Amino acid sequence: MLNVELSRPQFLFVILVIVIAPLVAGLLLFKNARGAGAILLALSMAGAFVFGLYHHFVLVSPDHVSHIPGTPGTFWVIAFQITAVLLALIEGAGVVAGIMALKTDAALAG
Repeated sequence: MLNVELSRPQFLFVILVIVIAPLVAGLLLFKNARGAGAILLALSMAGAFVFGLYHHFVLVSPDHVSHIPGTPGTFWVIAFQITAVLLALIEGAGVVAGIMALKTDAALAG
């Protein structure tokens, strides 16, 4: 394992913005509060995208894809690098999905 640890503020951000907010957004979308759900989805995924982009690709730390502790080419290093890229793509898609849902909701309302 890579043993990358989060500070308390980072941990709270991950729990609130990256884990809980998208779940609440999905619930709102499912419960016909589509506008609020779409906004929350787009904002939470944008926050997750910026957080991940900064910590995995900008800030030089043990959480950066090029500065991971361990031997380059080992299973956990490669797995982390691949999942960091996939996560960024999924978070970007989440932003797009939220914006599209908001546009759809606006079109249905108007």
